Amino acid sequence: MAWVSLDRSYNPTIMGEMSGMEGMDQGVGLDIVPSFAAIRQREYSPSGSEQNYEPSLDAFYRLTPSLNAALTINTDFSAAEVDNRQVNLGRFNLFFPERRDFFNNDSDLFQFGGISNMAGGNSASTGGSRENARPYFSRKLGLAADGSPVDINYGGRISGRVGRFNIGALAIKQDENAGVDASELLITRVSANVLDDSRIGFIYTDGDPTSGIDNSVAGVDFQYINNQLSNGRRLQSNVFFQQSDTPGLSGGDASYGFGIAFSSSQGFRTRVGYKVVEDNFNPAMGFVNRSNIEDLTADVGYTHFFERGIFQTAFGGIDMQRIEVIDGGLQTEVLNYRLLELETTSRDRISLNRFESKEVVLNAFAIFRQTGNEISIQPGSYDFGETQIGFNTAGQREFSGGVNYRTGDFFNGERVNINGSFTWNQSRNFSMSLRYDWNDIELPQGDFTTRLSSVNSQVAFSPNLYWISLIQYDNISEEIGINTRLQWVPRAGQEAFIVLNHNMQDFDQDNRFDTAFSELSLKFRYTFRF
Repeated sequence: MAWVSLDRSYNPTIMGEMSGMEGMDQGVGLDIVPSFAAIRQREYSPSGSEQNYEPSLDAFYRLTPSLNAALTINTDFSAAEVDNRQVNLGRFNLFFPERRDFFNNDSDLFQFGGISNMAGGNSASTGGSRENARPYFSRKLGLAADGSPVDINYGGRISGRVGRFNIGALAIKQDENAGVDASELLITRVSANVLDDSRIGFIYTDGDPTSGIDNSVAGVDFQYINNQLSNGRRLQSNVFFQQSDTPGLSGGDASYGFGIAFSSSQGFRTRVGYKVVEDNFNPAMGFVNRSNIEDLTADVGYTHFFERGIFQTAFGGIDMQRIEVIDGGLQTEVLNYRLLELETTSRDRISLNRFESKEVVLNAFAIFRQTGNEISIQPGSYDFGETQIGFNTAGQREFSGGVNYRTGDFFNGERVNINGSFTWNQSRNFSMSLRYDWNDIELPQGDFTTRLSSVNSQVAFSPNLYWISLIQYDNISEEIGINTRLQWVPRAGQEAFIVLNHNMQDFDQDNRFDTAFSELSLKFRYTFRF
């Protein structure tokens, strides 16, 4: 749920005060949550099966109404959602958001430097580059380097607010995995509210969950916000500096940057972000997909509100990202000319964009890889442009969706991309959404097509019983992934899950799919509240 401010943004610092709430009693403030999971896994190639019975215990204690403490023993993530698949047509790692509730709780307290928001909404940048240089990324915990789950033996967290201080501290003991000894991991984040709406803080991480090498990161940041500008305008800026310490890596181990944003719901708005990631910056519990780079993002736009008629707003602007190697030389440049974006009073949208890209490739990378077929982009300098038109309908309708068509040059060839979505909100008891992404790419070194599709359905048999399913397919892995779970919540704090993960793969690429992996989990959780 969100409370929208006068400038149509979700900013609780300028909303007002809530009063009149009476008769609330938090009791002792202690929740004891034991749970039990039975998990059966089966591999089909090569054949093998495994059964696990995992008891776990969580405890939550409200030290004060705004400061919480949590303890977890033998943490279980068997009921977590699976990732939405992505197709990587670039040379740098993709970013997948955290899905596990244990790490998402109070995750805002661990955000640092405004890194995630520095280029947020800048359509010339990708998710990986926006999140680049995060000192703490919770997906590094409880997962091995290959993405397989790793047991968390125990852990503790303190999060919340004390006066003007915002506190987030997490310490866990992760089990050994894949030849890596058990790890003791620590993340501490403290910030203080200063001035009217600003804050200053620091972060410290210690430990490496994927290797036996010592690692630590320390950083400081400052965020300035001015909500007192006229006509609902807001000025926000961030500056940060962080440095890692890894044995064997000496010098060039820092990352720093700043961002300035002048936002407004109408008229002009602009934003600039600058980030440096040195070659040896190595946050073992963070996220880095490019290093030895300087990353500059900027965007400017103008929004016009119509007084009457079918259209509510018209927007035009330019988004830009330019990434250079620190030693000199361009790596990536993208300009998105947002020529026209119209939104109706019913929230339907139509947009026209022109992308101009430059890529300097120093080392060949595989852009498409299947058994017996690999197509690579060779070293060189590439300059190409694409045009995109899109149409999206408003989500409040029973039937809604959208489609985007993008075509033009792509590296040293051509690309046509069509992606779309369709949603059916039949009632409060049933909804379903379909998504499809199709790329047809022609290069001198070879042609290929990528397809990514998914079906998501949610069925509410009653206010206490839910059935949620996600089916995904991509032709790169030639794999169909099915994640379906039945969730029963008889009362608040009491839950039961049945979760099935089932993967089928076309090993011989003959359009016949065979089962590759299946996992069935049964989980029960009960909250004793004092």
